[in-house]
Amino acid sequence: MKIEELKSGYYLFGNKGNVWSNACHIANSGNSLTLCGIPMLSNNWGRIENIQEIGCPKCLKKYEEDNEIDKSFHSMFDDVDKTLTKF
Repeated sequence: MKIEELKSGYYLFGNKGNVWSNACHIANSGNSLTLCGIPMLSNNWGRIENIQEIGCPKCLKKYEEDNEIDKSFHSMFDDVDKTLTKF
């Protein structure tokens, strides 16, 4: 996944090892852990090296799961709005 595909509030994080192994993570603003639970204790070398691709499979899976829940929640209200406009 490319970083420009991330929703607002999410960003790429990677230490030097993550950058070298193409395994940068997804982080959410305001948290000290990545989506897969890795503590962000170093400089963000993913940003420093201008990495554009997220490579951590656990972060990608968690991001997709979180956004599926978000989509179904919003679609539930869309259905209610459609029903209410009929009246």
